[in-house]
Amino acid sequence: MSSRGLGMGVTALAMGATMLAMVGAPTVQAADCAPAGGDVTGADSLAWFFGSDDAAGIAGADYAHAVELPDGRTLWYFQDVFFGADNDLSGDDFAHNAALVQDGDCFERLVAAGGDGNSWIGSWVETDLQNWLWPLDAEVGADGHLWLFLAEVQNPNGSGAARGALPVGTWVARYSLPDLQLVGMEPAPDSSRSLFGYSVVSDDEYSYLYGHCYRQFDQAGVIGFDPDCSPHSYVARVPVGEFDQALEYWTSAGWSDDRSDRLPVLSSELSMPMSVQRFGDVYVAASDEGDWFGDDVVVYTAPAPQGPWTESLRYTPETKCGDACNNYGAFVLPELQGDQVVIAQSNNATDMTEAFANASLYRSSVRAVEVPGVSSANLTRAPDMELARAEPEPQPQVAAAPDSTVATVMPSEEIAVASVAPELRPTTIDLDVGAEVRGQARLAGLAALLVLVGTSTPLAAMTLLRARGRSRGRRLRALGRVRAGDHRLHHA
Repeated sequence: MSSRGLGMGVTALAMGATMLAMVGAPTVQAADCAPAGGDVTGADSLAWFFGSDDAAGIAGADYAHAVELPDGRTLWYFQDVFFGADNDLSGDDFAHNAALVQDGDCFERLVAAGGDGNSWIGSWVETDLQNWLWPLDAEVGADGHLWLFLAEVQNPNGSGAARGALPVGTWVARYSLPDLQLVGMEPAPDSSRSLFGYSVVSDDEYSYLYGHCYRQFDQAGVIGFDPDCSPHSYVARVPVGEFDQALEYWTSAGWSDDRSDRLPVLSSELSMPMSVQRFGDVYVAASDEGDWFGDDVVVYTAPAPQGPWTESLRYTPETKCGDACNNYGAFVLPELQGDQVVIAQSNNATDMTEAFANASLYRSSVRAVEVPGVSSANLTRAPDMELARAEPEPQPQVAAAPDSTVATVMPSEEIAVASVAPELRPTTIDLDVGAEVRGQARLAGLAALLVLVGTSTPLAAMTLLRARGRSRGRRLRALGRVRAGDHRLHHA
């Protein structure tokens, strides 16, 4: 399996197998339960829990994902997490990801290599503010393991999630069940920066991997989105649960084993990250239109994983502090609330220093919405497999976006950190789960990351220009100003 384009773990890879053998499995912190009698399955209760000052030790985070486990528990995981138990983030440890396990109304936090305060996955190969992993979607595979797809992100400027940060490849981690022990991590079969695995859903014959480039900065490194790829989402498939197999890509006229043949299943003007779940014979997708620059959450439905997708619902959530805040990153949760679809969405202040003083601004919201065609009574209905396999008449084609960016940022998929010899880049990491665990030192210099002025940007996924208008034209004008460099950030 090729590791082209994967530059993960500069320091750790230089240490070779010795360091890799030290990687261990996560442990579990003490449970943090909802109040007696509380039902933390409905949207209101989940919103209350994730909005509290101490959600099992998480004081603030974004990009909430949920995966149902075979034993009835739910695995939750997040990006860019602050660990704490109050409404002040300023003294909290920071990590690029974290995870909770929900069992009924109890939540337990998973703590991985290196101990509390480190990233749940990948802490042993992180390079401070240069290399890290953001978790994408996950599903139980045919081998009984949980397969978690991961975006490897690099910033050659060493300033973390700020100007210059881009995904450089896709990894997949395997966890044993039910104990959620990490048993291996390797480049995904499609290890490109197309990030197939951004969302994952299955029917009886195939597992479908949706791809989105997830580039939160344009080609010049300015806050915004890459116009070559951000507007599009794609889908590929493997035999159900066989996530180690080569992918077939949807082309609008069928399926191809050549990634360059892929064509979008959904497109928008600015950004189309696509979170997908299947409820019976209906596929449901949610996207925050324009993501950071948009105001509406759009919900689409389809009879097959490749579509055709129809806009079924649009709503405009309130932000947590008016125009001084924004919301982004809508994800469909896997369980219905009655007949309603449940959607989690990220929130933040446009000036991250406001969220440091008031952590509630940087916490996920959850709501239930009525989506036409979705009903708990229909959950036992299987999709029309002939439709899922169908090869319709070719549609007007949108050119597939390239995987490379301009040379000023990352000239090609093969670029990694130059100081790492190719022979030191692993194709597979096998884990000695019984070994003593010692992760790398927790992230240093977070204050510098958040307060850099002029040469970089405070946590760009958190500190953003918000397009204040709700119309299409005003959103586009806002994006144009950003790309022209006429953006006005609130500096710390």
